[in-house]
Amino acid sequence: MKKVLGYIGVGLREVFWIAIAGGVIFGGITGFNYLGENRTIVEAAPVVRPVTLVETIDLEAIATPLPIRGEGFVQPFRIANLASQVGGQVIGLHPAITERGIFKQGDILVRLDDSAERASLTQTIANIEGTQAR
Repeated sequence: MKKVLGYIGVGLREVFWIAIAGGVIFGGITGFNYLGENRTIVEAAPVVRPVTLVETIDLEAIATPLPIRGEGFVQPFRIANLASQVGGQVIGLHPAITERGIFKQGDILVRLDDSAERASLTQTIANIEGTQAR
């Protein structure tokens, strides 16, 4: 008899949890339908866009460089890398660098201080001549 009552208790417990699960599902479906029926419908409204007025002038052809002033970030049209075989202090720049001009092929863009290299070359030549004299 105890076994039969134990089986009935287990069965009632499972029926209880099945009823709870069904209630949760029924409540979810009912809530979904309620929210769907009571939603606010948003209608598209036209946006008033302001008209921008622009003042125009006649253009004149100019053959000289034109200075441009502005604010913001500037991106270069082309990037060129300069490298030298030796390091040194810059003692001269091509005028087109400082004046934003145009370069030609073969132009010397940067002059470096070569006094350390000249001293080293003079020392090496003196060492070679000293060795040959011995």
